Amino acid sequence: MLIIPSAVWSTMLDAFATEPRWVERVAYLDGVGIAGDGVVVTAVVPDADLYPRWYHVSAEAMSAAASHGRSHGLVRLAQVHTHPGADCRHSDRDDDRAYSQRDGALSIVLPYHAARRPELSRALVHARTAERWEPLDGDEAAAIVRCIPSLVDLRRK
Repeated sequence: MLIIPSAVWSTMLDAFATEPRWVERVAYLDGVGIAGDGVVVTAVVPDADLYPRWYHVSAEAMSAAASHGRSHGLVRLAQVHTHPGADCRHSDRDDDRAYSQRDGALSIVLPYHAARRPELSRALVHARTAERWEPLDGDEAAAIVRCIPSLVDLRRK
């Protein structure tokens, strides 16, 4: 299970909103891995070349994006990127250029370049198998990735 605090999700969407509305966006979710599960603590936005239907993160930019995690003992838990329309299935380029090809890696794709500030439930989650990237249906995704509130305020008004 991957847990994403709502504050991290919201902060990532804020960062995505600073880009021109017609280009893809990309971020990595880093955190603490615990017995095959993970808790996200940081969204890392790499220095990427952004285009309307794809993005490119150079090897140097990928290394720079990992330096924060290395310095704090964090691991890369997932990647998030956007697509221009409602179709959030991986392209061949998405498959080939994903942050990882290891079994169990996660890729979360958001529709409409995240301009509508989608909740995680509006994303298409892909999981890497030994052979390929596989899109998960809603129930499968909900069992693997969850966004939880960063604040629960139960004070009486």
